Amino acid sequence: MKKRILFLISNLETGGVSKSMVSLLNTIDRQKYDVSLWIASSHGVLFSQIPKEVKIFSNQRITALFQGFTGCIYLLKQGCFFFVFGKFISHVFNKGF
Repeated sequence: MKKRILFLISNLETGGVSKSMVSLLNTIDRQKYDVSLWIASSHGVLFSQIPKEVKIFSNQRITALFQGFTGCIYLLKQGCFFFVFGKFISHVFNKGF
């Protein structure tokens, strides 16, 4: 039975984290692991380098979490008050009052 792994990343533009993610996805043994990638922005320079065996998920609500104020407005319109509250609390603890 394969173990399942899910990675979450905001985008695959050029950068250290994105390059490391693509390298990791290319080195994981597909016989042992079922790999999925949840990506907020399904485009970028490195997007084409993701192996075909990796399942790719994208969701507008997850994308909104990475978009700041406009994302919060979208989430409020969708009725996702807990996401917005969590984002607010995270902002307060990271930046202070």
